[in-house]
Amino acid sequence: MFRIILVLILVGLIALAFYLGWVHITTSTSQDQSERNVTLSINQGKIKNSVDALRGKGEGKNAENPKGITETKIQGKVQSISSGEIKVKTGSDQMVTIAIGRETEMQGNPAPGDAVTVSYTTADNRHVATSIRKE
Repeated sequence: MFRIILVLILVGLIALAFYLGWVHITTSTSQDQSERNVTLSINQGKIKNSVDALRGKGEGKNAENPKGITETKIQGKVQSISSGEIKVKTGSDQMVTIAIGRETEMQGNPAPGDAVTVSYTTADNRHVATSIRKE
């Protein structure tokens, strides 16, 4: 009984792989028709896309935002700034530390005490600035 169930599961997985376009079988014949070739190809790109789509659905992510990254905007006063991070104190006295990357768009030259608006994304519990604008 166990073998029958195992065979049915295996056949179902193979059928699913063909249905989703993960696997293709092509045949070709030589010009003198004395030789026939069968090629089994696996589309790794489609497999990756399918797995990523399943992961996204399970984590509440959508096609527009596949990694579930959201952008947040805060306003406050610069407490400290370096080449790698900025610390901003918001109006509710909350201190937010945000990493500054090479892609961060800087508008003005903010210094400690300046009012700024910072847009940032959060990934893996780390805030990364997308733009910093001195007010």
